[in-house]
Amino acid sequence: MPICRQELLHTFEKLEIQFSQALTEAKLQDEDFESIRTTFQQRLTGRLYEAQGKLPDNNPLTENIKGFISLISKTNEAWDRKISSRNKGLEFRAGFNDSLLVFVYGKVKSCKSSLGNYIAWGNTDPKGIEKTKVPPSLLPKYFSHDNSGVIGGDAPKEAEQQREFRVGATEATSTIQGFKLSGLTWVDSPGLHSVNKENGQLAKEYVDHADLILYTMKSDAPGRASDLAEIKELVRKDKKTLLLLTGSDDVVEEWDEATEQPIRTVIMKDKDRCAKQHAHVRNELNKLNLPETRDIRIVSFSARYAQLHEDDAKALTDSGMGELFSAIGELINAEGIRLKQQVPMTNFRKFLEGCMDDLKPYRQLIQNLEIPISEIQKKIPRALRQVIHVAQENMRNEIHHQFDALEKNRNNREITQRSIKKMQGQLGEKLQGLIEDGLAQVFTEVMQDFRNSVIYTYQTSDLVKLPEFAIDTAEEEIPVGVRGGTRKRNSGLGSLIGATVGSLFGPVGMAIGAAVGGAGGAMTGSDATKETRTIEITLGDNLQAIKQSAMTVCIHCLEETITTQAEILLTALVKDAQRLTDDLGNEIASVEKTLQNLIDKTQMKLSHI
Repeated sequence: MPICRQELLHTFEKLEIQFSQALTEAKLQDEDFESIRTTFQQRLTGRLYEAQGKLPDNNPLTENIKGFISLISKTNEAWDRKISSRNKGLEFRAGFNDSLLVFVYGKVKSCKSSLGNYIAWGNTDPKGIEKTKVPPSLLPKYFSHDNSGVIGGDAPKEAEQQREFRVGATEATSTIQGFKLSGLTWVDSPGLHSVNKENGQLAKEYVDHADLILYTMKSDAPGRASDLAEIKELVRKDKKTLLLLTGSDDVVEEWDEATEQPIRTVIMKDKDRCAKQHAHVRNELNKLNLPETRDIRIVSFSARYAQLHEDDAKALTDSGMGELFSAIGELINAEGIRLKQQVPMTNFRKFLEGCMDDLKPYRQLIQNLEIPISEIQKKIPRALRQVIHVAQENMRNEIHHQFDALEKNRNNREITQRSIKKMQGQLGEKLQGLIEDGLAQVFTEVMQDFRNSVIYTYQTSDLVKLPEFAIDTAEEEIPVGVRGGTRKRNSGLGSLIGATVGSLFGPVGMAIGAAVGGAGGAMTGSDATKETRTIEITLGDNLQAIKQSAMTVCIHCLEETITTQAEILLTALVKDAQRLTDDLGNEIASVEKTLQNLIDKTQMKLSHI
């Protein structure tokens, strides 16, 4: 049943005390969230900067980590903006806890300010009316809250000073402004889709904090796509909304024969036209595929027609204002207190859900971190083969060079042995240098301080063990002269002595004596001999065997050590990278869980309102 403006205002007045008791827990909620945000930001940033410090600029993980740090910064900025907007809303609502906050929202030139003036004074443009005749209980108290500062808009505090909203042919409102009555806070907002985008942005910053939204559309072109997009956004935010088709009247001209002048008359659009417009808007709402739009009420009215016929009850009913007042009255009687309690809780839940959405890109970045890790695991074995090949070739050249220098002293075992001992240390140093350079070439791109991370399990002196240098020899007798024999000499002497003795026995005795004496003398003598000395001759040395041993040991050591140390480094790198991704994932999961707990807690409170 249609009601008049005064009846609607008295309805708000009756609920004022109940509104004042519907206090929220917004401050405690914000403190909970701020604690979550600070912990999340500090822990995540700390881990990332630590990881970044270990990586050179050309490391394939560096860009991903920089992206992570950048995202944290952007997330904090986004959350700061949301918190700032939320704080604006909480500050805005702070003075209106004892009233229902009705927010008029819509495109430019959709009669928002005219409607506000009519609610306050019963006149769409109350410049000429006597405002002091209004009963004190129905006297609106104006306020101005925020201004976009655009050129041509209303001046700061203009509504307070004029005690009305500016209306006119040009875009007038650039301020969040309104008036207060007992139990009611009426907010007039700048128009959406303005040529001055700051105006529309200002309206969007405050609409979330309304208890009830009156969305205005000119009846000349209701249900446009741009309007539906705004309504869809409101529905998604669980905002209680009424759709108002303003200016549902026509101006007709008739000829006054008495004055012979045309007469302009305001008449209401017929009910069929209004019904068709409602059907059109409803059909467009259904296309949004949002169940909540089925409950949105659509009201057509003309504040101008109501103003012109303020003393005509039937005309007031025909104007649609009575239906509008009735719709608002029914709503606040049924849901007023719940709306007052629900809006800040709903806003906080939506705020948290928005923060949850801001965390989604982190999951993708964690996946992106795993890609270069996989690439490193594929790349390093290929790089190692090339590095080992080059190192082995350098080692071969070094061994050839060292052993070529030994050739000139190879016959001097003592000198050669000292040279080999010295060369063993030199080859060890060369080998370790090639190992470190090879690993550096492979791992410089993926680990800045790998040299400090590598703990070698061998000593330089133990790298190359070479056999003792040995020269193979044989002894040989060589003649140095001939020594004379005494056998012939002694035989002659024996014969002479024997003959002399045998002559005593006659000629026969002399012959016998000579023979016996010669034989005896020969027996006491010796034959002539050659004189010789023993010398050593060199058959060969093991220098080539030592060289081959050095070559085998060094070539094998290069491949074995570089491969082993690379595997140690790669395992450590992958393990560290995986630990980083796991830690980041755990931090994200932790803050998601905490936010979800807050969302669930808020939803539970909402369900009991």
